[in-house]
Amino acid sequence: MFKFKKIFICLLLIMTLMGCQNNENKVISQTQGDPQPQAAQTSETVDPSINNVFDPLKTKVGDSVAGLKVKAITYNKDYPSKDYPAEVEFSGKIQLTGNLIYHDEKDEFLPDCLTFDVSEESIKNIPRLTYDERKYWFAFSDQDKAAEILGKKNINNLTIIVNDYKVWYAHTEVCDLANIVEVIKK
Repeated sequence: MFKFKKIFICLLLIMTLMGCQNNENKVISQTQGDPQPQAAQTSETVDPSINNVFDPLKTKVGDSVAGLKVKAITYNKDYPSKDYPAEVEFSGKIQLTGNLIYHDEKDEFLPDCLTFDVSEESIKNIPRLTYDERKYWFAFSDQDKAAEILGKKNINNLTIIVNDYKVWYAHTEVCDLANIVEVIKK
């Protein structure tokens, strides 16, 4: 009975967070080969002098952001605030310097998880939503491979190459994601 109550409470919380509304006509999703939605017809970025900052409403599949190619975009164009949830997937490799952080099993948000805090010098290499004010960091999508290559420990001043970067922004505990490709400097 306790398990049923726990599941019910979780479902109720999810429905509340999603606003208990039908969003099927409001969510825009595009992948390579899809026709472009009307709201995303132009491919200009907000500030051309900063090529890693972009607005998903003005970006389309195939565009380049921070040297990476956009391969999929999903966002809710009718979200009630200007910092609407978005998921944008990229193809291509990025070289980054920063600190590897291991979150042990006791971590409430990211148990047994490796994340990467991006250095000030490398933030220009990461795609960033115009309204995203979070710190520059991501979790590895391929946790097993990252643990095999890097170990489950903290490492400062690490240089790595990642690919398949995903900007994941929502009004809940989510973070950007990337796959580890190789270590340049430990």
